[in-house]
Amino acid sequence: EAPQARAAGLLCFLDNDSEVRHAAKGLLSAVGFGHCSIVHGLSSIVSSRNEAWLRQEAVEALAHLAQRGDTEAFAVVVRALNDPDLDVRREAVAALGDVAPFGDANGTALLCECSTDPDPT
Repeated sequence: EAPQARAAGLLCFLDNDSEVRHAAKGLLSAVGFGHCSIVHGLSSIVSSRNEAWLRQEAVEALAHLAQRGDTEAFAVVVRALNDPDLDVRREAVAALGDVAPFGDANGTALLCECSTDPDPT
């Protein structure tokens, strides 16, 4: 049942209705925290979707649903630091602290680099 629930949650995460996406996040949290299929599905959304709002929400979900140090989640969040959309970049900065391994020098260096983003906030 859990694999079907994880698949349904990822499908609902793509819905245009924010309440449906919110419910999908709750479902994914309940049945898939740290599961590789959830991380892979959210990573695919960040990497392949044109809608900035959807990429932003997927980055946020990775921060909450991936285990700290998950290499795929970390790589996707790092790539999102260079997203053309400001809100996606902001979300990636926030997510970096949740997905980077503890004491990771690379994660710290990336956060320092983010301070040069042209966005003043």
